[in-house]
Amino acid sequence: MTPGPSYEAHLNVFNCPVEYEAQNRNAGAFSATASVFPNPATDQLWVTIPEAGNGEWQLLSADGKLHKAGNWQAANQFSMPVSDLARGIYFLQLTHAGYATETIRFVKVE
Repeated sequence: MTPGPSYEAHLNVFNCPVEYEAQNRNAGAFSATASVFPNPATDQLWVTIPEAGNGEWQLLSADGKLHKAGNWQAANQFSMPVSDLARGIYFLQLTHAGYATETIRFVKVE
């Protein structure tokens, strides 16, 4: 069996400013830093990705339940409504061009 790609992920559990750096260790060339604001969020969550491109996103609750999913195309910023979510901690998984995934934690308040 041929080994697949390996990824490194870091979870911000200390309520520091949320930025994340992902690197596909096999390719060695991919590096991105995505951020979300506002955090904590009430109505709308904005996601900023430094390099415009295509990708998919999934919004998961702390228990792993999928709440929303979508994609972005040729953009480096997009938003999503979060007013319908219950108060709590959520994780936004971003998959860039189908090969590198990064996860950002945010808090939803009412």
